[in-house]
Amino acid sequence: MKKLILIVGLFIFSSIYQLSFAASLDSLLAIRAELTHKLDSLTRLIDDIKIQRESINDELKKITILIDQDQKNQRADTEIESFMGEVRIVLSISRFKETPESSFRSKTLEELKRGEKVLLLGLHDENYFKAQYLGRDGYIHRRYFDEDNEEYRDYYISQLKKVNTRMGNLVERYGLQDGRRIYNGRYWLGMTKDMARASLGTPTNINRSAHAGGMRREQWVYRSLGLYLYFDGNILSSYQKRD
Repeated sequence: MKKLILIVGLFIFSSIYQLSFAASLDSLLAIRAELTHKLDSLTRLIDDIKIQRESINDELKKITILIDQDQKNQRADTEIESFMGEVRIVLSISRFKETPESSFRSKTLEELKRGEKVLLLGLHDENYFKAQYLGRDGYIHRRYFDEDNEEYRDYYISQLKKVNTRMGNLVERYGLQDGRRIYNGRYWLGMTKDMARASLGTPTNINRSAHAGGMRREQWVYRSLGLYLYFDGNILSSYQKRD
């Protein structure tokens, strides 16, 4: 009897142990599955972070390039902000004025002679420079400087673009004299077709004819202006203005 009870007890204990082991194994398997899922999620997150980091690095490189270019442009602008101009006398003594006016109401601070140096600080308008002379601030007209001086001419054009972009571009393209004339809508013998378009716009009509020797003549009609331009080849050879 005791032996039977012992066998039954061992059987019951073995059954309970097996059930407990099975439950523990299921729990461990579930934990492993959960950890594996979390690891996969972290791996995907790390991959996303790597992709975002590469994208951010690319944007940083682009921004750095733009900043470098902007700094270069600022340095270039700073380099041309001032210019030591040498006075060139044309008809009279150059006048260093208190205000940028051509009338005699503007007080003359100094009367400068040929060869004297004036520090130009950019254009106030199309004609007057802001300037310094012997520590005094004032204004001086562009006509007192040598426009044949390449360094001065480049400085003047760069500053002109800041106060009048269209005039600056025309002067840069066609020269100081012709650029100003085109800006003011003028026409003259010897101008080209390109100059005429820039000055007067597109003509209402263009009438073409051929002359002896193969020379082609064009009549450009500006009806609203009552103006007729005659081009031999590319050059304006004559014009007619009607009232």
